Amino acid sequence: MNAQQVFEDLATRINCQITTHGTAFVAKCPVKKGHKLIATIIDDKLNLHSTSKCTLEELLQALELKHLPCIEGRHLKLESRSEEVAKQYLRNTGMPSFDPTNLPELLRNYVHDVTQLTGSDSILTTISALSTLSAYAMHKVQMQGYFQDLHPCIWSLTLSASGAFKSTGLRLGTQVLRDLDKGVLQQLQEARVNEDENREKQLAKLVRGLPDSFSWQGLLDRLQEQGGGLMMQSEFSSFLHNLNAKWNEGVKARVTSIYDVVEPIEERTRGSSTIRIELPYLSICGVSTIDFVRDLITSEDLRSGFLPRFLLFSPPSTSDVIPAALPSVATSCNVKEWSSYQSLKDICEGLLITPARVGFTQRMEEEARQCYSQRHDEIYQWVFAQEPSLQGSLYSFAKRWGPCLLKLSMLMQLVINREQVEPSVEAIEAANEVLLYAMGSTKLLIAEELGQSPMIAKESKILAYIAKRGGSLNYRQLLQSRALQGGVKEYDYILETLESKGKLRITGDSKNSKTLELA
Repeated sequence: MNAQQVFEDLATRINCQITTHGTAFVAKCPVKKGHKLIATIIDDKLNLHSTSKCTLEELLQALELKHLPCIEGRHLKLESRSEEVAKQYLRNTGMPSFDPTNLPELLRNYVHDVTQLTGSDSILTTISALSTLSAYAMHKVQMQGYFQDLHPCIWSLTLSASGAFKSTGLRLGTQVLRDLDKGVLQQLQEARVNEDENREKQLAKLVRGLPDSFSWQGLLDRLQEQGGGLMMQSEFSSFLHNLNAKWNEGVKARVTSIYDVVEPIEERTRGSSTIRIELPYLSICGVSTIDFVRDLITSEDLRSGFLPRFLLFSPPSTSDVIPAALPSVATSCNVKEWSSYQSLKDICEGLLITPARVGFTQRMEEEARQCYSQRHDEIYQWVFAQEPSLQGSLYSFAKRWGPCLLKLSMLMQLVINREQVEPSVEAIEAANEVLLYAMGSTKLLIAEELGQSPMIAKESKILAYIAKRGGSLNYRQLLQSRALQGGVKEYDYILETLESKGKLRITGDSKNSKTLELA
């Protein structure tokens, strides 16, 4: 029997569902309770491993399988750097700042320059710059030999506190795109004045920015003109509000369907004509505060495919940090003078004029294939190791994190060596740094923000506010904090609830003498 035959026979015997692409399944570990068995077909080999420490021999015995040449087992262990990052990023407490040290040099330098100038968190600059590359890689770079043709479009949402320079970080992170679009739009205006329709159509295909004010018909019109691009949402809550509006019923599902750049869009316009877009390409880079989007994100968004298509980032709050009074003298305020800006711009301009290139997963170096397979499987190992209450939501994200890791790797490869489409080990490891941060952020947001009821969310806010101030606080100080939007009655109700749950000790009677202390 070959690997595929053993795989299918095993899946039938233990009655588990194979993934849609037919090369993997997850089941209960037959050796140790509470752990998962993961079976994957990789390079004509059946790989069996468990999230426990059991050996291949133990698995084979429990599964009543012979030790055939087509079966192999491996214990997936994070290398030292990834283990360090995982321990730091994938924890229950607030996220630390993203460390760009292991990004490709060009991207690392650009992230450093922007953060030095603005004070915005490095993860926002990183994903904004990668989103810019994604816009210019549109229809120019793709990978085949995956379970479907893979295009490097990226959807991301960064959620942080007000005053964290989110809009500034987004603007400078995408500055190359804005500047290149500005030049193209000037030429486009000249073509319109000269009534040169052919020139106008050619130039429209070079524009990469999409409007941040959302309407489905407006998006269709721009996708038809440009083929696709990047939507930069400086206030993502407005985008969500429009998607959830009654007059846009069904639009969220249509937007979701664009993500994979596989199915064409065919829609009737108001004038009864038909718009058909063969390869609609949409990248989204949004920012907001958790307070603005919490009520707009439904439990259905978490369970369905909409929100899990986004890489979620939750950088640390800077509300207790004094911002710089002036920009660093080591960083020019003229972004165009940065060598990192010029290098990034050169890559984007080159993508505009180069012919489309196709990479194949089969052409990836063997070491790169193994690296990607390992990082991919580690995603699921991490999900299965989380609390059962979180696993369902995280698994929905994990199904998109796998291909997204390859997309990010394609973009990293453009920075490392734009002549090569297939990602190298260096590109995959750099992409994994970004994905690890998204994984940790997603867990944090689901556990403490998005997956909570409004009441639990308010309790968490109060506890977090007290914890940041040493675990003890005067009652009047809390009222002045505006941690909650309501008045005194709301604060009192939440405090009484926390006290009854044993999470808070309240001493004193009057407003001035009452002290709140974490239990």
